Amino acid sequence: ERTTTEVTNALIKRIQKEDCDSIRLKIFEVLSNTDREVPLSVFVGAAKDADWRIRTIVLNVLGQSDDTPIDLLLSALKDPQPKVVLYAIHALGPYADQVEVAEALIERRTSIIVSEGFILKTKHTLS
Repeated sequence: ERTTTEVTNALIKRIQKEDCDSIRLKIFEVLSNTDREVPLSVFVGAAKDADWRIRTIVLNVLGQSDDTPIDLLLSALKDPQPKVVLYAIHALGPYADQVEVAEALIERRTSIIVSEGFILKTKHTLS
């Protein structure tokens, strides 16, 4: 019988070889909900995945880490898929007091209300 760590490691290896988006999506869903430590690099490496659903999972995970490269989150603001942009905005919430982040959010025509590091509301304010 395999341990949870062995299963997690097997899933990580499978992602690198898997071509089917729906299987990759399911793997990322499992890895994002596991109690085991999954290296952040697994998610960082998938931040520009072709499947937008995987990118939203990745941004959700990266938004919960203190070690996430902010540049990666900022680049997600330019994603063509609106749901990915919303996840990027949410992930950037704790960094909204940084000038670079605030300017990027304004440039994206997005205003945010931040309370204790969490976004309470997002709203397009410029036409």
